[in-house]
Amino acid sequence: VDELHLIGEPKRGANLESMLTKLIYMKGDIQIVGMSATIGNLSDIAAFLKADVYTQDFRPVELTEYVKVENELFKVDHSVNDDVPLVFYSKLSFQYSQEQQQQDPDQIGAL
Repeated sequence: VDELHLIGEPKRGANLESMLTKLIYMKGDIQIVGMSATIGNLSDIAAFLKADVYTQDFRPVELTEYVKVENELFKVDHSVNDDVPLVFYSKLSFQYSQEQQQQDPDQIGAL
């Protein structure tokens, strides 16, 4: 099952959970393999599936996160402060045409 984290979504998640429940309670030799890069409640889902958990933290390229607030960009850095891990990175000053401003009022496309 790819994108196993969808099990928590209101619409598709119910269908996925129903299908997995039926598979679990069928008497047969079946193995379910679930994958997700963004699953948050891993222990709960593992308990539901009666599953062993295998994780991998390898990233070929380091992930850097940023948060945009108004016209400022902040870098997420948990080593500085776990409560509010935002460090000022830069002030943004994109020159948008009126049409661009209407299409992208938050100026996300310019990033």
